Amino acid sequence: ILSGLVGSEMCIRDRSSISGVVGYMGLPLMVMAFGDAAALPTLMITMADNLVILAGGALLMELTAQQEVQARPDLARVLLTTLRSIVSNPLILAVALAGLFILLEWQLPGPLQIFATQMTNATGPLALVALGAAFAVHRNHNLIQGDSLALALLKVVLLPVLVFVSARYVFDLSDFLIKIAVIMGALPVAVNVFILASRYKTYETEVSSSMLLSAVLGIGVISGLLVLLD
Repeated sequence: ILSGLVGSEMCIRDRSSISGVVGYMGLPLMVMAFGDAAALPTLMITMADNLVILAGGALLMELTAQQEVQARPDLARVLLTTLRSIVSNPLILAVALAGLFILLEWQLPGPLQIFATQMTNATGPLALVALGAAFAVHRNHNLIQGDSLALALLKVVLLPVLVFVSARYVFDLSDFLIKIAVIMGALPVAVNVFILASRYKTYETEVSSSMLLSAVLGIGVISGLLVLLD
């Protein structure tokens, strides 16, 4: 499976195995399953995930892309591109604004609160639409490829196990936080990974296939986890 992979492909591959749809799908799912108390830890996971995929992914991809054409990468350009990816990401901006509102004890005006609630309720279905649109780009390719299936299994099966072991035996988190962390770990491969792959024209077919495969596998895994961890 790993034969023939170059640096940029390895970068996309490792992002696929750890980054899930934490914002679009994870947040509404956690609030629906565990109530409003799950919002803050879910937002923290969302922020960390997006920093890993956007900051870390953009940094690695820029370094790899420049190393392929020149011996010494332009670090200033790499850092500028990475910073631009962070500050322009709506999920990161939303979490930062939410933290500011909580810190200053601000409240949204009534009409805005109603609009925000409606948008929150729509994030789950919209995530599925985005997933289908991303896969449609490569609909003529074979879905079940060895690499795509491996990425899906790494994301929705192996990662939740690693999260549980580290949360329980390394960080000694509470049962409530363990439930949230494990289920968030089992979410399908993030749409942002496909966006990153498309931006650098690398590994697009495998990522789009792994997104759909992980979504199908994730239905069973997440349902089982919700029952098992209840």
